[in-house]
Amino acid sequence: AGGGLSMLSKAVPAPKEDDFTRALQRMKDDFRPLDDDPIILKRLQARGVEQEVQWPWSSPKGVALVHADMPQGVIIHCARCPTVFDPITDPSMSKFLAAKVFSGAAEHTPFTKTWQAGLAYSSGISNGEGIGMLRYYADHCPSITQTAQFVTATVRSEIAQLQEAYDEGGQKWIDKRRKFLEFGMSQALSNYRGAQSYETRGTAIADDIINGVYPSLVAEFRRGMLQLLEKTFCEAESDALTESETGVGFPPSVFERALHPILPGLAPDLQDPYAQFWPADAA
Repeated sequence: AGGGLSMLSKAVPAPKEDDFTRALQRMKDDFRPLDDDPIILKRLQARGVEQEVQWPWSSPKGVALVHADMPQGVIIHCARCPTVFDPITDPSMSKFLAAKVFSGAAEHTPFTKTWQAGLAYSSGISNGEGIGMLRYYADHCPSITQTAQFVTATVRSEIAQLQEAYDEGGQKWIDKRRKFLEFGMSQALSNYRGAQSYETRGTAIADDIINGVYPSLVAEFRRGMLQLLEKTFCEAESDALTESETGVGFPPSVFERALHPILPGLAPDLQDPYAQFWPADAA
C-alpha cells in the first residue's frame, strides 16, 4: 500500500552489449561540460551584440533581434520575483500573489484579452517561486509595439476597476478583491504533480532537490501566502496595518508595484525600467 507502480505499455528488447558499449562511448565523446553563461547570451554575442553584455544582468537590458523577412515578433520581458530562498514577508508575498492574479487564462488576464484581440498567439504573465523570475511573454505578434501597449492598457484598466471598487469600499470592494485573490491563489497552487506519472514526478522532485528547492521551502513559501490572505480577509487586522507598505489588504497599488517591471508604462509614477527601450510616443 502506498507504493508507486509503473508499467511499460510495450516490451522493449534489451540492447546487445556491444551496441550499448558503443552508445556509452559516443555519449562520452560528445560530452561537453556546462558553464554558467546562458546559451542565449552567447548567441546574442555571436550575432554582434556588444561584449559588455554580462551575466547576470544587473539592470534591464534591451535586445532586439530583427529578421527583415519575418512578419511577426516575440516579446520577452523578465524581472526578479520573490523565491523560496528569500525571507517570507508580507510585502514579498503580496508582490508574488499580485502577479499571480494576472496569470493564467481568466477573463481579466492579458492572455485571454490579447488572444481575443488577435495580437498574440501564446502570451501571458508568469512567475515561479523556484526560479525567481517574473515574465511577460508573447509570440506571433503582428506588431510588437501594439501588443506591448495593449497588454499594459489592459492591466491598467483592470487595476482602475479595482481602484474604483477600493475607493467606494464596502461589500463591492470586499467581493472583487476576494474574487481576484482566490484566483491568484489557485494559480499559485496549480503546480501540482499528483496527476503526473510516477517517473515524471520522480524526475521533477530530483531536479528540485538538486536546485535546493526542497519541499519544506515550498511549503513555507505557500504557507506565507495563505497567512497573508488570512490577514487580508480579516478586516479588523487589515485596517490596523499600513496597507500601502505591507501589502496586507491588497490596495490596487500593490498590483502596479508587482507588474510594472515587466509592463512598460504601467505605473508612470514608479521608475519604469524599460522606459529607455519603450518611449511613450512609440508608434
